[in-house]
Amino acid sequence: MNISSLALTATPQAVTAVTVCHTITVKEDESVANWPTVSIWISATASSTPNKLTAGKSFTFEAPPRRMFAPGDVVGYIATATGTTTGLQVEQ
Repeated sequence: MNISSLALTATPQAVTAVTVCHTITVKEDESVANWPTVSIWISATASSTPNKLTAGKSFTFEAPPRRMFAPGDVVGYIATATGTTTGLQVEQ
């Protein structure tokens, strides 16, 4: 398992694999003061319509069957609905 910190803003940023893994879960860091603080937008591509996650929820990107994400693979995009916060990217 690999855990990385993310600086989340309202500008969409790529969710990029750091290690070889089957799943990548993204969420707001629970240690942020007054957690949960923001809703998060998740999308598969930079141009696709994003899905909104309620504050405090997580989202997991899964590699296709019999495949794994490799370092450098862009698996999706993430942004806050408003404001900034610290997020976590958990790879397994």
